[in-house]
Amino acid sequence: MNPPFTNVFDPRLESIKALENRWLERWYLKPRVRILIVSDQGISLDSSSFGLKSVLDTLLAPVRHYDTWVRFRITGATREGGGIINPGRDYSSTANPYQFKFEGFRFDMPGFDLNQYDQVWFFGFRPGNDGSSSDASVNLPANLPLTDNELKILSHWMNERGGGVFATGDHHYLGASLCSRIPRVRNMRRWTNAQNVPPIGGNLRHDTNQPKPAYTTTIPFDAQNDDTPQTVEVLRRVYSAGAFKKTFVPHPVLCGVDGVIEILPDHPHEGETLGKRFDGSGVAVDTSGSLSLAGYNFAEYPDATAGGAKPEPVIIALGHPVNTPLHVKNQSADNPSHANETVPFGLITAYDGALAGIGRVLVDSTWHHWFNTNLTGLSASNPAAYRQIQNYFINVAVWLSNDALRRQMLMAATWGLLVVEFDPMRFSIKDSIWTLGVYARDVLGRRASRCTTTEWILDLFDPHFREGFVPIGPDPCLSCPSFEVFEVAILGGILKQLLPLVEKCRLSEQFERRNLPAREIEAAVLQGVELGRSALKDGFQKSLDSAQRLVANLPKLNRKLSRGEFVTPIQQATVVFRVEQIFVRDPLLQHVLSGRPELLLVVNVNGIKQASHPLKLRVAEKGAPGGLRLVDESANKGKGVLTIDEGEVVELELYAAEATAENRLWSRRFEGDPQLWVGNVTPELNPDNPSGLAVWVKVAKP
Repeated sequence: MNPPFTNVFDPRLESIKALENRWLERWYLKPRVRILIVSDQGISLDSSSFGLKSVLDTLLAPVRHYDTWVRFRITGATREGGGIINPGRDYSSTANPYQFKFEGFRFDMPGFDLNQYDQVWFFGFRPGNDGSSSDASVNLPANLPLTDNELKILSHWMNERGGGVFATGDHHYLGASLCSRIPRVRNMRRWTNAQNVPPIGGNLRHDTNQPKPAYTTTIPFDAQNDDTPQTVEVLRRVYSAGAFKKTFVPHPVLCGVDGVIEILPDHPHEGETLGKRFDGSGVAVDTSGSLSLAGYNFAEYPDATAGGAKPEPVIIALGHPVNTPLHVKNQSADNPSHANETVPFGLITAYDGALAGIGRVLVDSTWHHWFNTNLTGLSASNPAAYRQIQNYFINVAVWLSNDALRRQMLMAATWGLLVVEFDPMRFSIKDSIWTLGVYARDVLGRRASRCTTTEWILDLFDPHFREGFVPIGPDPCLSCPSFEVFEVAILGGILKQLLPLVEKCRLSEQFERRNLPAREIEAAVLQGVELGRSALKDGFQKSLDSAQRLVANLPKLNRKLSRGEFVTPIQQATVVFRVEQIFVRDPLLQHVLSGRPELLLVVNVNGIKQASHPLKLRVAEKGAPGGLRLVDESANKGKGVLTIDEGEVVELELYAAEATAENRLWSRRFEGDPQLWVGNVTPELNPDNPSGLAVWVKVAKP
C-alpha cells in the first residue's frame, strides 16, 4: 500500500505521477473480503515450509489487475494453544497478518463473532501421519475436532449469511479432525478411511511429482519444491457462442486473467475430491440428506431458490498421477514402492450454494497446492507459472464471496475502470451503450478474468442463467446470441450512467476536496443495469422484427430453378482411343508380327484396368524401309469408350497376346485436360524401347 500523505506539495517527496496515483487510489471503491484462516497442528501463516505466507502475500499486496475492484483482509486462527486473542495480528492498521490472532481457537470462544467474516478457509492436519486404517482417532478430543456447537454456528453462518468455505487436507486422513464433519465439505472430498482416502505410500498413491532431466534414477520427494508444476486437466462446459459456434468454458475459479489456469504445484501423495464432473460426466454426490447439529436442523443441499436443477458439487479439475519407474515415495531406501496409479482423480470440487441461497464451498485435494514449500521454487525460477497459481488463489477468494460482495466488485470494477482510464477523448456520454460495453468488456477482461466478469453479469439475471447460458432451441439456433451480447449491454449501460459522475468528481477534485458520492454511484449503477436490460429488449425486438421480415420473404426462395442454371465446371470428355498404325523396327519382332500380327491393347485409368481389346493387324508394308508398318482391321478398331475427368491419368499398354509383364511391348500416358487430347494423332517414338515400336494413337469423340 502507498505510505500516508505527508506534504503533498513538497516536490522532494512527491512526483506529479505519484500524486496523481494517490488521487486515483482515493477514488477506488475497494470492497473488502474478510477471510478467516483456521488451521491446526504445524500449519502456520508465516514463511515456514508448511506456512501460507506466499498466499497471504498474493492476497494482501496491491496487484494491478485486481487492485481497483477488491481488497482481501486476512485473520489467522489456530486450534492449537490456550484460547488467546492477540490484538494487532490481522488486517488492522497495526497488522501482523502472518501471526495468529486467535490461539486455541473455537467458533464459540468468548470475544469471537463469525459474522465479522465473509469466508472461512480450513487447513487441517490432524490426526496426522499415524498410518491407521481406523477412523477412531479422527474425533478424539486430543485432535481438536469441531464440536457440535461449533458446527451449528458455522452451519448457520453458511446457510443464513451466505458464508463461503474453503477446506483442504492431504493424503490419508490428514485434515479429517478439522474438516470431515463440516456440512457439504464432508462429502465433497475423501477425508476418512471409511471414504477410501488415497494412501500416503504404495502404488495407489496420487503421485503428481513431475519428471525433469536432472532426475535420472528417482524422482525425489523434494521434487515438489522445484520450478516444474503439474499440468492439470481443467474440465469445461459447452456453451452457445452463436448460431454455429460453441465455446468451451472452465469454471470461474480456473479462468485466469491470462487464460485458463492449467497448472498447480505437484506433490508425491495428494488427497482426492468428489462430485460429478463439471462437464456433466462422473458420479454425483448424494444431495438428499438433512443434518441436525445441536438442535439446528437443515437440508444439507437445499433446492434452487428459483426452481431448476438442485445445485450440486462438481469436480472442476482432475489430477493425473505420474507413473514412471522414477517415481518412489521418497529418497529412503527402505520405502522404494513405485506408484502405478494412473486413474485421474478429483483435484478441486466446487459447490455453488448461491443458487440455493446459501454459501459457496470449494475443496482442494491437498494443501501442498498452497504451502510455501511447494511455491518457492516456482516463484524464484518460473514466474509465469507462479502468476497462474497466484491467480488461482485470488479466484478462490473472489468466487467464495457472497452475492452482495460480488455486486460490490462489479460496481468497483466498472467505476475503477473509468477512474483509471478517464479521458474525455476516450469516453463520451454520446457513445452508444454497445460501444461503451465492448470497451468495458475488453478492459475488465484484463483486470478480472473473463469468466469472473461473466459471472458478475449472470448474477443480475434469473438464476437459471447462472447455471450456464445454454439457449434452448434447435441446432443450429439462428436466434440464439452468445452471452457476450448480455455482458456488453449491461456493462455499457453501467458505464453510460457512471460517466457523468466520474467526470464531475474528477473535475471538481482540482479545486476542492470532496467525498465519493456513494449514494449517487449506487443509483447510477442500478440505473445502468436497467438501461442495459432495456437496450437488450430493444435490440432483441428489432432483431425479431428483422427476422420476421426475412421469414415473410422466404417464399421468394421457392422460385423454380431450371437445370441449366447450374453447370458443373468440370473439364471432362468422353473419348475413344484408336490405334491407327504401328511401325516396327526390330527385325526379330518384324518376323514374328509378319507371321501372326495379333496384339492386345489394354486401357488403364488411374492405374485401374478399364478395358482390353485384341488388335487384328494387317501388314501394310512388308519390308518397308527401316521397318514393318501394320494397321488395325479389328471391328472396334482397338478403341475404348471412356468418360475422363481432368486430372485423371490414362495409360495405354500394348501386349503380345496375354497382358503379362514379360509380354508388354509398349505404353503411353495421357494427362491433363482430356478435351485437349481429342483430334491428336501422334506416335510414341521411344528410341530406348528395345522393341523398336512406334504406335500412332488417335483420340476421338465416339
